[in-house]
Amino acid sequence: MLGEMSSLLLGSLKIAPAVAVGAGYQFRHPRLEDALSATVR
Repeated sequence: MLGEMSSLLLGSLKIAPAVAVGAGYQFRHPRLEDALSATVR
């Protein structure tokens, strides 16, 4: 789906949404790869 550029998106920086997590928010898909996989199913 993303082609050659997918490594930039999937293999780049790990960014933690500290404010949301600190406020108690729980992500359905904590990893971007899992979230993207869920969208194409």
